[in-house]
Amino acid sequence: MLQYQRLWPDHPFRFRIPYQQLRGPNTERAEYIESPPEIPATVLRLIEDIEDEEWVYWCSDDKYPIRFDSRKVKELLNYALTASEISGLLFAALGLP
Repeated sequence: MLQYQRLWPDHPFRFRIPYQQLRGPNTERAEYIESPPEIPATVLRLIEDIEDEEWVYWCSDDKYPIRFDSRKVKELLNYALTASEISGLLFAALGLP
């Protein structure tokens, strides 16, 4: 979450963070969701109250951006949200210069 805040301060994400025993405080951008320990049940718990057409950005806690052009990412996101033929996006490292 800190990397997204550092690289893209006005990002549109709201993080939903599963927990079993230890939780942090809910904030404007982070919501802690009590979840079962099993991964499939946790995933279902995290999305159970999300609208069917809502976009969901899945990320694991060991994958985070190192750098990107937030201007280009915003353009791509705006396009994706208006193009009905797009059902998902994948951000991936293509190599280092």
